[in-house]
Amino acid sequence: MVSGRRGRKLAGMAAAVLLVAGCAPRPGTAPHSTTETTPSLAELMRLARKSESGGNLGAAADIYERAVTSYPDAGKARLGLGRTAYALGRTKQAVKAYKAATERLAESADARYGLGKALLADDRPQAAIRAFDKLIAAGEGDHRPYLGKGVALDLQGRHTAAQMAYRAGLKRAPDNTALRNNLGLSLALGGKPKRGIRVLEKLTQDPTAPPRARQNLALVYGLAGRMKEAARVAGQDLSREGVETNLDYYRVLRSLRETATPQTPSTEPAPAPETQSGTAPDDAPAGEPKTLVPDA
Repeated sequence: MVSGRRGRKLAGMAAAVLLVAGCAPRPGTAPHSTTETTPSLAELMRLARKSESGGNLGAAADIYERAVTSYPDAGKARLGLGRTAYALGRTKQAVKAYKAATERLAESADARYGLGKALLADDRPQAAIRAFDKLIAAGEGDHRPYLGKGVALDLQGRHTAAQMAYRAGLKRAPDNTALRNNLGLSLALGGKPKRGIRVLEKLTQDPTAPPRARQNLALVYGLAGRMKEAARVAGQDLSREGVETNLDYYRVLRSLRETATPQTPSTEPAPAPETQSGTAPDDAPAGEPKTLVPDA
């Protein structure tokens, strides 16, 4: 028997194939007109959402793109295309789709926030800040643009400003894990490791705290030279070999930060935001978190 998840994926793929097959003329017959063969926007959206919910993001993105081509003013189709393109790592396509969605769905917080996230993923933090600021200016009390803006500021090395953004977000969502995680890390990166440790220790005491929060606490312990505590916390999620690899990484980072002088800013790059899939780059230490989280 086919599993539920696999069945949904196969169903999504079948929907995409049938969609294309249904539009092809039969052998020996004249092709139909575009009006007759183009599925309705509602049907395209239904098929795209079914594929997306089933985890078949590639098929969903293709169908959303077809909807956008056939119905250029369909803002929700562009929003869906931006969402799936972002999830697939197609950052430039996501930026284009989200930008078009904001033009057609002027009141959509999801479109504006999605544009900011896509710009971050496309390594355009200053443009992302402008997108998040527009959403903040709308005054809807949404914590997400503060989260995204904080990540963009941290990526630029503007840690104090980033911490202000995270705290503003926490006023709107006091228990948000991503905001608390990023605040603790930002404090450590900004030269306040003890304060960062306190924030992350409190976060990791929550039974629902994700492994990412524990690994960030281990990282900050390492930056503070507290390697035994770093090993203890990292070992909750990693193998012994993974812990040793990370400890070596922490020592290198600590050495780089100690040799940097106030007159010579450290060339150490700011951590990249976590991808949708949560995977680390191939050259990252085992379990080393892509630490800043742009998703609420």
